[in-house]
Amino acid sequence: MGGCRVGFIALALVVVLAFLAVSPASAFSFRREAPPTWRAFTQGPDWLSGIVAIRPRPFMAGGPGALDVSANLTIPPVVSQYRVTNNPNPQNEVSIAINPRNGMNLLASANDYRGYPGVPGDGWCGVYSSRDGGRTWLEQVVPRNGPLTQVTVSGDPSVTFDADGNGYITCLGFSRTTNDNVVAVSKSTDGGVTWGTAVLVEGTTPSV
Repeated sequence: MGGCRVGFIALALVVVLAFLAVSPASAFSFRREAPPTWRAFTQGPDWLSGIVAIRPRPFMAGGPGALDVSANLTIPPVVSQYRVTNNPNPQNEVSIAINPRNGMNLLASANDYRGYPGVPGDGWCGVYSSRDGGRTWLEQVVPRNGPLTQVTVSGDPSVTFDADGNGYITCLGFSRTTNDNVVAVSKSTDGGVTWGTAVLVEGTTPSV
């Protein structure tokens, strides 16, 4: 029995030494310090992680690592741009979201300076909805109600959907002549066609 134990230990030692001999440059150890770090046995330079450009394509996460792709993909440096309005005033800082219950239902948002009835003649949170996968769009601005009545400018919008398909847009608002400022959320239950009264974002506000 003692001979078997010695033989097993010797075999394990041979395996470990063989691994280190095959790939000494790639071997690494864990440095027991705070915060924990990794270092090479070769005392080489610190390792860095990076990012790569990938060709836009649909992915579906089926588990850990499901979104891993090859690094040998690049995005073309030039993409087509299309004018969708003849109004010369700007729209910028856009976001877009897809309804998880209906992939044809899209929401988009932007700082919109084109001017709409019912809002001051300044930038406002524009919100745009599509029910046909982006072929056509309903253009409007977030209604000036709730806490947004305190401000004369709104912008920096962001849109999203929840798991039930309800749409949300968050906007900040401020006044160029007073210290009034807010962050508000509006909700849509019909895919972005209509929007409810904005709710102030603060610690005591109940859920939307």
